[in-house]
Amino acid sequence: MPPIPYGPIGPARQQGVISILTAFLLVMLLTVLALVVDTGRLYLEQRNLQKIADMAALDASARLPKGYCAGEFALAQQFALESAALHGFTPGEETTLTTQCVTLASQDGMRQVTPNASNGAGVQVIAAQETPASLLLRGGALFSDAFSGTISLSANASAQRSDAIAAFTVGSQLLRLNSDKLLGQLLEGVGLDVSLLTVLDANGIANASVTPAGLLRELGIDVGIDELALLSPSGLIDLVDTQIGLLGIDELINASAALLGDNALSASLSALETEILSNTILESADLKLLGSDGEGLIQLALGSLNSTRAALEGDINLGELLSVALLTGTSQHAVNLESLNLLGIDVSASITEPPALAVGPVGVTAYTGQVRLHLDIDTDNIPVLGFLTSLLGTRVHLPLTLDVSSAKGELTGLQCQTDTPTADIEVTSSILNACVGDIDEDDLWSGTDSCSAYVQETELIKLLGAPVLSGKSIIPGITHQETLTGMEVDETRSTQPSSLQLGNTVNNLVESLLDLLGGLFRPPQRDHGGNLASEAPQSQDLAEDLAKQYLESSADSDGRYNVDRVISFISNGSSEPDKEPLAALGNWYIPNSIPKSCGILGIGLTICPQNQWNHGNFSEAFRAYMSPPAALLGILDLLGISTLGEYRACNSHLLGLTRNQCMEHNLTRLLLKNPGGLPIGNPQDGNSVTNPATDTVNCSGVLCLLLRPLLNIVKPILNAVGNLVTTLLADSLGLELGRTDVRVESISCGVPTLVQ
Repeated sequence: MPPIPYGPIGPARQQGVISILTAFLLVMLLTVLALVVDTGRLYLEQRNLQKIADMAALDASARLPKGYCAGEFALAQQFALESAALHGFTPGEETTLTTQCVTLASQDGMRQVTPNASNGAGVQVIAAQETPASLLLRGGALFSDAFSGTISLSANASAQRSDAIAAFTVGSQLLRLNSDKLLGQLLEGVGLDVSLLTVLDANGIANASVTPAGLLRELGIDVGIDELALLSPSGLIDLVDTQIGLLGIDELINASAALLGDNALSASLSALETEILSNTILESADLKLLGSDGEGLIQLALGSLNSTRAALEGDINLGELLSVALLTGTSQHAVNLESLNLLGIDVSASITEPPALAVGPVGVTAYTGQVRLHLDIDTDNIPVLGFLTSLLGTRVHLPLTLDVSSAKGELTGLQCQTDTPTADIEVTSSILNACVGDIDEDDLWSGTDSCSAYVQETELIKLLGAPVLSGKSIIPGITHQETLTGMEVDETRSTQPSSLQLGNTVNNLVESLLDLLGGLFRPPQRDHGGNLASEAPQSQDLAEDLAKQYLESSADSDGRYNVDRVISFISNGSSEPDKEPLAALGNWYIPNSIPKSCGILGIGLTICPQNQWNHGNFSEAFRAYMSPPAALLGILDLLGISTLGEYRACNSHLLGLTRNQCMEHNLTRLLLKNPGGLPIGNPQDGNSVTNPATDTVNCSGVLCLLLRPLLNIVKPILNAVGNLVTTLLADSLGLELGRTDVRVESISCGVPTLVQ
């Protein structure tokens, strides 16, 4: 039988092949679609689980008292479960929700989470559930009896509430933005047009605010806010120092203008920038934007790892920020205040420690500018008077340095439970710490410490060519501490003025300086903080003049000095008619002052060494030399050659001193041993040397008579200094004693943030 032919090959013969391929491709597509849908199911379930963990951690952290997990772990578990239930997740046979406390640590500037911490502040939530496995896994289960057909999905999230923070400024009233006050004078002194300060006052940009995050962005920090928020405050400061470094004031102005985007405001700031760029001092000023412990325009608290985000987003008044920048630029540049010079006294001022803003949690501090004044009081520089005093070999040189005002504010409390959050700020201000004495030029405007750390022993008074008073004097200032409670955002509040009135303070200053003059012939009555040394108490000539005055007042009608009357006048004073009043010097104790016998009779061998003599007071010693027992005297004493050391026996002279001369010699020696020194004299009608209410000196005593011309020259100068300080503080600087302004810029009560 012949073979049957298949027929011609053509399109009709290929239709079956296409159907087979189409069916195969359709099966493949359906399989891929099923796998995609199945994978998407697992992805969505994982995303939903992560959302549940995130929300549970955030809710627990937000609802915990003060956001602290370890102290309320049971509540953290409860809040996490309640949050999960709101999102349809309830722990059961196939679902679990685990809560634990975690701590945050910083390593290389980045945060790390440490779980299961007994003292952890953060909350970590782990959500897990059993779900059908993917189709591929279930397909593989056909070849394994051990596979259950399900897999376990889990998600974990850690959250912690950021610290409650506040941004605030501290500024003493003398540093207010007023061109008539010290700030204007300092800026004018370094060559800045003070009329441009109007851009910083209430009519300018007082209500414009910027944030540190915005400034960092405009200055070129190439890290987003979320990444910056993960840094610790110290890590943030290091990053800014590395990427930005020190700023010029013009750069800060440009960044602020770009951040605000206000054309009218930008024009005003541009004029200020032009003026700064033409100023040799301010143009070269280098500023640190962020810092701690007084370094940097904006202070951050380094002790907190969880306050960076809030600090970056805190509002800061632009006027305050730029004023701090200007004050920082002028710091340690002293200027002469010509309008305050008086009687040739040079007056200069400087801000030795720049002010700073503060942004941070409880414990962060802000500083106002430390202002220092230096007055050089020198009779050699006073016209006419200097010529006359130099002819007499006399000079009064009192270098006076005043730490006028400094203040520190510390954030001590934040109240976030109320509808309107408030802050408590403790302010400590120091006013008028004064130092008398030279300070090296390199240290004069140093802000490291107060003037008391640098003042040196100085020759203060020279009389008739001889230095009679040297040393230094430290006059403590007034410290005022006050806590301003319940301050709201944008509120400015001032501390109360010090209870000590300004006039009393100036009087205290002048009295202390006048007390130095009193120290010419006695130890100063005040604690002057240094060793004031005077050569005058060792001046035998002056002591002889004083001894002669007391002896002559006691003389009998025949001219002989009266022992009993001398002792009485020195012990109790005298106010006899027609005679100069005598001051009471007392009856002071003198060790080893009364001679005693010590051996065999003979020439000069009967007296013990003076260090073995008996102790006694002035009256006993003076009488002992007037009529010593014969057993204590030798032939030399009878000839007028004393064997009593520095004293004389006044009843035994044949060839030597007369009785009156002997008494004068002994009294002079005993006066020089008075531990209280020799007084200038008794005041008359309250018009004493240390009374700053009068310019004249009217007192008794021969030393006062000798020094009255000098004292009458110096006392008006010191009183003028008191008036100058009064004018300087009250009028020129606008300072209310001990008063400090504090302004709260912003308050953030802490926002729960996912940290992992």
